[in-house]
Amino acid sequence: MRRESAPDRTPTPSRSPSRSGRSTWRRWLPLALLVVIPGLLVAGEAWARVGGGQSFSGGGSSGGYSGGSYSGGSGGSGGGLIQLLVWLIIAHPAVGVPLSIVVVVVVLYNRSQRGSKTFHSDQRSSRQNQTSSRAHTINLAPLLADDPNFSEPLFIDFAQLVYARVQRARGDGDMDPLRPLLSDKIRRVLASQRAGLSDVRDVIFGSTSITAIKSTPARLRVVLTLETNLTETRGGKDQQLLRRERWTFGRARGVLSPGPERMRSLGCPSCGSTLEPGSDGRCPNCETVRTGGASQWIVDELTVLSSRALGNLDLQLGGGVEPGTRKPTLTDPALAVQARALAVRHPAFSWAEFNQTVEAAFKKLQKSWSDQTWELVRPLETDALFQTHRFWMERYRSLGLVNRLDKVQVSKIEPARITTDAFFESITVRIFASMLDWTQRTADGKVVGGSEKTVRVFSEYWTFIRRIGGKAKPDGGGWQVDKCPSCGAPLDNVNQAGICGYCQAKITTGDFDWVLTRIEQDEVYRG
Repeated sequence: MRRESAPDRTPTPSRSPSRSGRSTWRRWLPLALLVVIPGLLVAGEAWARVGGGQSFSGGGSSGGYSGGSYSGGSGGSGGGLIQLLVWLIIAHPAVGVPLSIVVVVVVLYNRSQRGSKTFHSDQRSSRQNQTSSRAHTINLAPLLADDPNFSEPLFIDFAQLVYARVQRARGDGDMDPLRPLLSDKIRRVLASQRAGLSDVRDVIFGSTSITAIKSTPARLRVVLTLETNLTETRGGKDQQLLRRERWTFGRARGVLSPGPERMRSLGCPSCGSTLEPGSDGRCPNCETVRTGGASQWIVDELTVLSSRALGNLDLQLGGGVEPGTRKPTLTDPALAVQARALAVRHPAFSWAEFNQTVEAAFKKLQKSWSDQTWELVRPLETDALFQTHRFWMERYRSLGLVNRLDKVQVSKIEPARITTDAFFESITVRIFASMLDWTQRTADGKVVGGSEKTVRVFSEYWTFIRRIGGKAKPDGGGWQVDKCPSCGAPLDNVNQAGICGYCQAKITTGDFDWVLTRIEQDEVYRG
């Protein structure tokens, strides 16, 4: 092929600026599209490290988890389309170039829509979400004014226990024991909707958050949004479902919440008895009325917002900086005040030592995840979070996949929120980190997601809780991630329930020391 001579740089009447512009456009657009299209098509990748990307929802970003569908192919959806567009641009530019432009426009539009759903779910404006560094928090003042004992982490534990028990009752059809937990209307509706259902099990919580507080002169109501997956058996066939539900708990005003032990036992709030109430709704042990929300929260309303079969895993090749990493940290407006209060309560508390232990816990969790030795970090997480992570480890294994992490580095830890209630104190920090994150098939070792060579840069919000007035040490420096917080023994004998085999203490409730209760991604954290 003859090589054309270099173009004359001297303007001449025979080459108008418009013709020159069109010539340059035709020359460089195909190359630009070859660079832009692949980058657009791999955006929004799913990652599988601890707390991020293991696709709790099986599709889309939800509740701190992201993902889609994994087909067992090359791991890069869009690869065939890219090849087709490249061929069309080269062989048939009259078709390939316009088609490529359309593809770019469609992909950009879809990304903007997906971003809108992810970042603006609380219906604030796009500008507010992109520029504000203040967290969006639920005002608990109406609750605390009526019930100074109300504890948000304890209430969420209670709600999750109720949810799991209700799902189990849906499976076996025995709703009578739920009289202290559900309104009569809800029990009747659930009983009528079984339709061949014979079993419900393996309830995993992805996200549980308080979304509204409602009050009337006679009753308080707390609205929760729960994102879960569970297994239903109908007609002898199992199906894993992703569910998003809104539950409203109601209770009479003027009632004080019981302590952690009685809240978690789902027993009588007065005496702790787990015996079923009599026909009059009273506890057979102490005569306390346990039905109708007279002495404890019950489910007043229940709405299933969505329910669908759990999809497969969506894995994309590559690395890079995750969306949201460069956004300012969402800090609670009361952070400075709460930090001073924390220092007053614990004069020996050291942020430097606390952050060092957070980093140690972060790295230990990542290593155990990569090594498939999740039992070694059982004491570091609450029950619900541990079971969620274990579920995803098992799900990867069932698909013949394993997620590997290496070169884990923490660059910065920033405080975001500190809360205190009658029973617990919590600290939320934002962790900035990087690592190699890739997923490979166990059969042949082929990498089907992430990258062994390109570092992934990201940030996450981690929340730790511990009991006030419990057996926790008075300062942050005593917190260790490799010893039992109760007896100081090695963490090599802790069962799935979080009980130390040496001292028989349950060490995953925050009663002894800090424990991780929540991991949230930048795109869903609201404070």
